[in-house]
Amino acid sequence: MIYGEEEWSELDLRVDDHADPLAEIERLEAVSRERWVHFRKYLPTRDNPAGVTDRGIIDAGIEAATASER
Repeated sequence: MIYGEEEWSELDLRVDDHADPLAEIERLEAVSRERWVHFRKYLPTRDNPAGVTDRGIIDAGIEAATASER
């Protein structure tokens, strides 16, 4: 589990049933960096209980964030 400023985790992965759990957790965490880390800032928070629901804003933000990583 990875926690940020909220009461709930930002990322929760389980690999305890995998043949190579350390390699699998590393792989899953890398996959989460592709879009999830950019998407989660649009989810509800204490400061913004509604979150962002406009898919155009979300997609544009994710595209901008991932474009800067290329």
